[in-house]
Amino acid sequence: MTVKGLIPLLNFATLLNEAQPSSNRAIGEWQISRVYSVVALGESALHHGRLCLEHCDSDALRPFLKACAHEAMARALSLSDKATARIHYQAAGDLVETIEDQEERNILQSDLLTIKV
Repeated sequence: MTVKGLIPLLNFATLLNEAQPSSNRAIGEWQISRVYSVVALGESALHHGRLCLEHCDSDALRPFLKACAHEAMARALSLSDKATARIHYQAAGDLVETIEDQEERNILQSDLLTIKV
């Protein structure tokens, strides 16, 4: 599949995501942002990273999800704005210690290691 072929799938995933509970919407936006970052579509990645962060902030979601939102922002911004990416990278890193579940902590730490800020 080409990058161009991914866009309709991601748009469809966004529509499906809107009917979900807030935590699921945050996870969906995090994953959509990740895909856009991987294919270097920074503006779209940033848009979905912001949506993820908004869900986390407005609904006071658990630290893992808030850290994932910052990870999405750091990854998206690493494509164009390293200074701001570092702020989100640090915010995600700061939240690591507040994550109770070891598996979730490991996921986040692993993801952070793949971002070049």
